Amino acid sequence: MNSPRLAILFALIAGLTALAAPAGATYSGDRPLASIYRGEINGDFLFSMGDSVYTGSMSPGSSLNVTFDVPLPQDAVLRVSRLYVYWTWSNQNGKGMYPNLTLSPPGSAGIGLGPAQRFMDNKGFASAYDYYVGTDAYNVTGLGPGARSFTVRLDQDGPEDSTVAVYGMGLLLVYESPSEPRRMLWVSEGCDLLYSSYGISPAMATAAIEFPGDVPVRDVARTELYLVAPSGGYSTNNVQGRNSLLVNQIPDEQMPALLRSILSILFPNYRGKAWTDAFDFDQNSQVGVDRRDITPFLRSTGNRAEVRDSGDYFQLSNAVLSITMKS
Repeated sequence: MNSPRLAILFALIAGLTALAAPAGATYSGDRPLASIYRGEINGDFLFSMGDSVYTGSMSPGSSLNVTFDVPLPQDAVLRVSRLYVYWTWSNQNGKGMYPNLTLSPPGSAGIGLGPAQRFMDNKGFASAYDYYVGTDAYNVTGLGPGARSFTVRLDQDGPEDSTVAVYGMGLLLVYESPSEPRRMLWVSEGCDLLYSSYGISPAMATAAIEFPGDVPVRDVARTELYLVAPSGGYSTNNVQGRNSLLVNQIPDEQMPALLRSILSILFPNYRGKAWTDAFDFDQNSQVGVDRRDITPFLRSTGNRAEVRDSGDYFQLSNAVLSITMKS
């Protein structure tokens, strides 16, 4: 963690970095995740993929059932309840098309689904396999406190000769509970397709996630970053260094050598941190997940994370920053 007197310096560096961000090519980081929640509560978040499996190509009439077990506390009050469908390679006879997916709620379980919001991306230039990928996000209604299970059904209702693959589904809940510690939470969702290929460099294939606001770093017990990226980390040839996660990192070229030396002595973690091969994935769902303690690299303001592709090919879809306070 670092002193508040560095806040202005970090904010300036973050601003310069944002101005230099690439745009235009859709394999690059050009679809920033949308913030859907920011708050400070006695509570926590849950994320589950249930018993999701990767479907492969779904033809019209195909369906997928996914069951979720939800272990909410008895005194929980929901603040965010979102269900996600992660899909890819949507096309008709080799031409990209928007998929027609119907998600049916459990019905008798008393749980409903609000209208979907669709986030999409694609390669974006003329070549083979310029298919659409995306995340469909639904509000879940009627989900109360206490442990329970429910099953939803997904149907591929597209036209003849259309196909789409589904990595799986995800359930994200943010809830208040008097028994939980005080936490600051940021929640974002979307779909940013990242792939350092076809002339896109790893620096261009980088998505930045901002966590605006001030943080009382002296009162922080633990900081956790949770990321979800369909296809992230999934590889059949075990290539090393295929993706990376950068938290509050300052590149060497953005700071004079003398200043770097001074700050390294006074604030050992001031430059942030980078990890390679960040995502763990489930072989069945092929959805990459990264859950990481980033407490030593937390700043008093201007916190940000960057997710970079170096040949992995993935869809960055969800990000949660959870800061647990000491008291």
